[in-house]
Formats: sequence, C-alpha cells, structure tokens
Amino acid sequence: MNPTGGYWAEITAEGPVHGRDETARIVLAEFESPHLHASAHWLATQALRIANRLDPHPAEPWVPAAALRPVTATVSEAEGDVPTLLRQWANSPGEQRAVVAQLESGDPFAFIAADHTGLYVLALWPVSTPRTPPTPHPRRARHRKPRLRPALHTLRTRAVAVIRSLCESVRPPEYPATHGSR
Repeated sequence: MNPTGGYWAEITAEGPVHGRDETARIVLAEFESPHLHASAHWLATQALRIANRLDPHPAEPWVPAAALRPVTATVSEAEGDVPTLLRQWANSPGEQRAVVAQLESGDPFAFIAADHTGLYVLALWPVSTPRTPPTPHPRRARHRKPRLRPALHTLRTRAVAVIRSLCESVRPPEYPATHGSR
C-alpha cells in the first residue's frame, strides 16, 4: 500500500489521423483511488472493456446484424492484435499480481500494446496526497478551478515521461512519431 496517498490510472490511445501525416493522442479513461487493489482491478476491467469494443463478439446485443466480418485477409498476425493482448493481460492472475508488486515497491506500471490501428497505454502510478486538505482562503473566489497540487503534478509529470519513453521504445519503426503532446 502507498502510505503517502493514492493511485492514479490512465488509459491512452495514440494513432494515425485519417488523411493526414500526423498522429493523435487521446485519454480514454482516468481513475484515482486510495486503494491499490481497486486501481489495479479498474485497470484490468477497462482493458477488457476496450478489447470488447475494438473486437466485439458478433452475438453482442449492441452489434447490428451483419455489421462485423473477419479481417484475417487484411490484417496479418505480424502486425499484432491489441484486443487479444489486452484480454490476455487482464485475465492473467500472474500479471495482476505483478502489477500490485511493482506498485507496492513504489514504481509506476505501464502496459503497452500496439497494432495497425495504434498504440494503447494502460498506466498506473502512486501519487502523493496531503492527509488534510488546506484551509481555503476566505477571499478566494469559489468559481475558480482548484489548481493541481505540486506533489501530484510532479509525480504525474515524471510518470508520463517514463510512459512516453516506454512507448517510444516499443513503437514500430514505420509508425510515425507524435506531432502534438497533451
């Protein structure tokens, strides 16, 4: 357990923009919890949700009749299969134990899967939070957005830098680099 605070999870997708020579990065989901096991469980649940949306079973009730067809002729196994990788990771008790062990040691965790559609990053890292909230200034306007706490901002910046360097190391050579950042 992280004695200094909670855990922050983030799932991002990065892929080519249709008709342009650039890529886009979007945040698919975010989650914060003071509990490590809840955060790890949320990440695994979201991995299955994304896999089921990328590669749904034809009998799913939300899929219109005859909307899906096999793509084996157009997608080779060498290009990878993100839904399969996400399902294997989320359904593996050993992988989930490894996530918990890595976070208990204080290190951030990132699972990266890539295929012809893009790059998917599931990340989880410990964050530092104050034990008691600061007393608000009596003259401060209530309509202002609260600012990101410096400790959380620093940890998030470091974790994002680690995750981006991991993404760069697994990006296929023919995959274009990101032109914008978040």
